Amino acid sequence: MVEKHTLKSEGAHFALLRRLSPSLRHRLMGDLQPVTLLAELAERQMSKATPDLEKTKDTILKARQQARTAVASTMNVLAWITREENPDVMLKEGIDACVDLLRTDSEVRGVRITRGEFHAAHTVVGRRALRTVTAAALIAAVDMRPAASEIQVSCAMDGDNVVVRFEARYSGEDAHEDLGGDTRPLSWDDVDVIAADEGVIIERQLDPFVLRFRIPVMG
Repeated sequence: MVEKHTLKSEGAHFALLRRLSPSLRHRLMGDLQPVTLLAELAERQMSKATPDLEKTKDTILKARQQARTAVASTMNVLAWITREENPDVMLKEGIDACVDLLRTDSEVRGVRITRGEFHAAHTVVGRRALRTVTAAALIAAVDMRPAASEIQVSCAMDGDNVVVRFEARYSGEDAHEDLGGDTRPLSWDDVDVIAADEGVIIERQLDPFVLRFRIPVMG
């Protein structure tokens, strides 16, 4: 039984990472591209017969600053894989990181991710549990509710736990685009396994769709 659970757990986490990969790649490319453009601009400025050294210097300084930003962003992206970072995070910061990462992919498929009320925004929770379960739940909510046009995220306190709530809203329009290729949807079983690994309690209602999960407050 332990081996079977381990295989299910590894499969669920692999499926999640695979679904996150396009968003992580997009984030990396978005931060690195300006460095290339600025370097090309500096090269053109220097190739002139009488280059304007002040302008070129300014371009190089901008490229250096953008490179530093790109390095910091790259480390943040890699942390989704390596988990080498501060173990705690404020609730709103952690939710915002997930929403910002997944927003583009979700909107391409016709689903907006919006923020509702945050009554525990500055509460400190475990970063890994919040980020892993939030990302898995958001992706599954888009995959498994094909008629949804919006997934709203809200948060509140309940004793020593933070309750994160996802609610689907519908526009009455056609279902959003399929994943395509050989990419499989992230299922509720995947979310349940991932949540169990992180010690998070999941509650799900399908019609109308509402998903809640509880994360213990740190310290």
